[in-house]
Amino acid sequence: MRILPWIVLAAALVPASCTLFGGGVRPNLLVITVDSLRFDAISRSLGAADTPNLKAIEAQGESFTHCYSHSPAALPAHAALFSARLPHQSGVTGNGMAIDPEVMLLAEWMKNRGYSTAAAVSLASLWPPRAEDAASNAAGKHGPTGIERGFGSYATGERELTPATEVNERLLAQLDALPTNQPWFLFAQYSEPRAPYDAWDSVQMKATVLLDGKELDSFLVSDSGDWSLELVLAPGLHEVVFKSEVPIELRRFSCHGPTDELPTRFIQGHMHEASKKIVLAIENKSDEDLECILDAWVHDVPDVAQARARYRHEVEAVDRAIGELVAGLRQRGVYEDTLIVITADHGEALGEHGQLGHGQNLYDEVLRVPLIVKPHHGCEDFPALAKQKHAPVRQMDIVPTVLDLLGLRSLPGAEGASLLTEADRTHFAEIHPPEAAHSMLCRRDERYKLVFTAGENKWELFDVTSDTLEADNIFEVQGHFRSNWQSELRQLALNSPQAANARMGMTSKRPEYLKALGY
Repeated sequence: MRILPWIVLAAALVPASCTLFGGGVRPNLLVITVDSLRFDAISRSLGAADTPNLKAIEAQGESFTHCYSHSPAALPAHAALFSARLPHQSGVTGNGMAIDPEVMLLAEWMKNRGYSTAAAVSLASLWPPRAEDAASNAAGKHGPTGIERGFGSYATGERELTPATEVNERLLAQLDALPTNQPWFLFAQYSEPRAPYDAWDSVQMKATVLLDGKELDSFLVSDSGDWSLELVLAPGLHEVVFKSEVPIELRRFSCHGPTDELPTRFIQGHMHEASKKIVLAIENKSDEDLECILDAWVHDVPDVAQARARYRHEVEAVDRAIGELVAGLRQRGVYEDTLIVITADHGEALGEHGQLGHGQNLYDEVLRVPLIVKPHHGCEDFPALAKQKHAPVRQMDIVPTVLDLLGLRSLPGAEGASLLTEADRTHFAEIHPPEAAHSMLCRRDERYKLVFTAGENKWELFDVTSDTLEADNIFEVQGHFRSNWQSELRQLALNSPQAANARMGMTSKRPEYLKALGY
């Protein structure tokens, strides 16, 4: 077959990461999610974090001011984002749950359309299912059952929270290994703003470890807090003590012998309980000395003022990481041809409503998140999208919008709708045990937000136009204005898997890495 010279010339002019289709160049896609990043964390208000890299990306695109997550838990929020379905529609309402193979995810959709796919994640909640699931997958009985489905490579860390710098190293290495004749979809997930907040340049707090009354070691608990030590344990019962001048919490502890994990129990304190002294017993039931490895994750427990200061430092750290990733794209000559989406799985409470962290309520500090979109070169529909910057955005609308910008059809079964089309943007969010004490569900439109706490039969209604802090519950006087929402939320709470399990007296076993993260 004769190849015409002008075809050769056109192919030579196409960027290495793109291919011709439909008469144009297929752009790349980069989706970045930042765990626990509040909407106001990257604002321009006095005292906000310094985020020059995010602002630079925003200047080349647009920031959307009213984007809302569907869950204050990582896996349900990501499943909603990548499937364009609500948690109860995808079946993923809690961490550690499998994603139904019938629920199409963005990575699968992109891969089936000629995109190379790769991801690097920080958070253990997004690890591929392990143990029994991994065994059945290896046997070919089931396909992947987590967010990793559809990614050609999916990089995780060894600890529950991997630093953003390591996420970047792994993702850029994956990018370099991708075929040069295909467009790509990359997913980066960072966890820097998530509790427990590292101290960064704040005061460094230490803990001391004792074994049977003898000091073994001391280490920082205001940074990562990961600690391990090799030692020899004589037969019998031994006492391990963690103590500090400030309150600390034990998030993970184990003692591994040559073949098995040795039995341990608490003598003083409990897992995830703030205390200045934590005491555990370890038993060597054998008749001989054992070479063991003690492994723990211990962190200090900052007060609200300390948490806010550290959170700010962590936001600035993740901004630097995003800047490094963008620099990597520029060095490889693919930045301009890449559609970039930056958002968060959920926000973080920093003292509002008397709480720190996330997962325990559905107030806006944990549901309202940033959304920044930087268009690829030649994106003709972006000016129309930018006009929606102050319109309400549900996170399940993000992927349909992205596919619209890329000229691709939306996901099968998607409930979200592109922001380039007219749609009802009434928002819905939910959280269930064991992440929260009770199933909680909410609905909101541009005027009202209704929250139902099922286990307490508690209703809260807020006029979000005037009560932006959600401080004044007006359900008793204005609840009738959204009576149809009440029956809907009550029915969804009754039908939730966690509620059904509770009625039957069933509980689900949580993986150890989820327990370490506080779930």
